[in-house]
Amino acid sequence: MFTKRLKKEPTKSNTNKDAIQIPYIKPSPEMDSSDGKTPFISIYNAHDDTQIWKVPLSTAITIGRGTQFTIQLNSPAVSRPHCIIYYKNSVVSIKNESKTSTTKLNDKPLEEPALLKKGDIIKCGNITLFVSEIFLPKYSSSSNISGTKYIDV
Repeated sequence: MFTKRLKKEPTKSNTNKDAIQIPYIKPSPEMDSSDGKTPFISIYNAHDDTQIWKVPLSTAITIGRGTQFTIQLNSPAVSRPHCIIYYKNSVVSIKNESKTSTTKLNDKPLEEPALLKKGDIIKCGNITLFVSEIFLPKYSSSSNISGTKYIDV
């Protein structure tokens, strides 16, 4: 598995017990793509600061309850296949895979695939995940790469 655990700075406690604290992740060299060309996503569990994933977007990222998933969430409220994140045509998207507990993106039920961006909040059952970084390589418009869609990120 290519996932990498990252270190986070602790957050100050919040007076509102129901509020979900989204901790600040201190930028570090290990958060950068090793070659500057490989797209990746960094996600962390807002409820458990030991669960942080940095995953290349070279294949689909599966999220669910069980050892066969890229991001494993150990909660009975999470479906075995809960959702999938994929990178296609220079776009990162998320799709609900659960039949019993709809994935939420920014507090809205995910009824069809949607674009995913830095700062998005994904809710899988009772687990809240935060997208802390999405790295997509920049392509120069002068490059001669056939079939490549050029984007500014």
